[in-house]
Amino acid sequence: MHSLIPQEILKLDRTPRRVLYSIAVAGCLLRLFFWFYTGRVWEDALITVLHSENFANGLGLTHHHPGWPPLHGFTSPLSVLIPLAADVFHPGWGLALLKLVSALISIPTVLLGAAVALNPAFRLNIWLVYLLASYLAFEHHQVLWGMAGMETQVAVFALFLVMYQALRLRPRALGAAMAVCVYARPDFVILLLFVALYLLMTDRAVLRRSVLTALALYAPWVLFTTLYYGSPVPNTIVAKGLGYPLWTKTTSLLSSDAATIVWARLYDYIYLPMGLSFAGHGTGFLKFADNGFISRASMLLILAGALAMLRGFHRFYLIPLGSLAAYSAYYVFLVHGIFGWYLVPFSAVNCLLLVLGLGALFRVLAPRNQAWISALSIFCRSWPSCPSTSGRSAISSSMWRLPSGWPSGVTCSSTKGLATESAANRSATSHIIPGCRSMTILGWRARK
Repeated sequence: MHSLIPQEILKLDRTPRRVLYSIAVAGCLLRLFFWFYTGRVWEDALITVLHSENFANGLGLTHHHPGWPPLHGFTSPLSVLIPLAADVFHPGWGLALLKLVSALISIPTVLLGAAVALNPAFRLNIWLVYLLASYLAFEHHQVLWGMAGMETQVAVFALFLVMYQALRLRPRALGAAMAVCVYARPDFVILLLFVALYLLMTDRAVLRRSVLTALALYAPWVLFTTLYYGSPVPNTIVAKGLGYPLWTKTTSLLSSDAATIVWARLYDYIYLPMGLSFAGHGTGFLKFADNGFISRASMLLILAGALAMLRGFHRFYLIPLGSLAAYSAYYVFLVHGIFGWYLVPFSAVNCLLLVLGLGALFRVLAPRNQAWISALSIFCRSWPSCPSTSGRSAISSSMWRLPSGWPSGVTCSSTKGLATESAANRSATSHIIPGCRSMTILGWRARK
């Protein structure tokens, strides 16, 4: 068992080690409770898992109707491959398996995040490590989509796995982690470019061997999708490009309108998960009582910390700093529509950058007196604790009312963007053949 636990954690004293174990296990239990209490299933999860169910029913790994050419209707390969492992035994089990994997894999995600922060080169106070671990374990959006059937939790795990292996400079393990990243989300190639830059400056032999390993592991998927679908590019990317016009195509980048859009995406969108916010409907974030103050303060601390990190700069800093810069530009200028689950891995890496920056700031401003770090971290640990089971406190009650005439005994369990298939819904659509199952926008949950 000890061989599976990062050495950085095993080297800790008993108390901090137990604290990290407790945070990781509590995060897993919270996810299982969230699953039990809400029963949420995201609409996109149903779209994705339909491929594996169709395959299990002999219709092919496709989203479309039987008899039509195969349609590559998913972006993340793992979002289909994980459910497929269960659906081949019993169609319909795949979604539950992905949720279970998401809950369980949150434990190594927290431990890997802590192990990265605990690297001796960073000299972080243990309370900053607790801050990162608590964010990964308890922050609402880190919980929400993985337990609603998306690949989000697996994606966060993949990022911290690749960063941990990059620090250890083990080429085979690092190459495998790189492949897992691209299997989780193809856009993680952006972060891998900064991993490659770090390796280029650190150990070029490790770079060559790890990249070759990653290519060898990912090449079969590229070959399969090219032969089966006609292209390795998911149709979801093509569809979103057609359905959500890119604002830069209709607005001059030198205009005041462009400045307004850029500011809005930066100030009121992509950084809000760093504080109290609610994105339970997929598009846009609702602010809580602090009106985004904690999110913006976190980003200011990251910027100040980035300057402090220049003193005693570690090459690994290129990865989270590069991620912040590149993905900020990516989401502002190149993404047609920013859905909330896109930002979960981005926010997790930003939280790592926050604690690295805070550690650098403390070393610069108070190198001999860091006792106040614990008090600050305890305060900061409150910001991932927004309600993980509802979010109704921030939502107008009118959004939870049932339309007139809807059947009694059935309540709306979510709003636009959620899709929860209830027993009643399955019964009503049982006559529809596999491959033609309708996708709902509003989620319904029958009371027992």
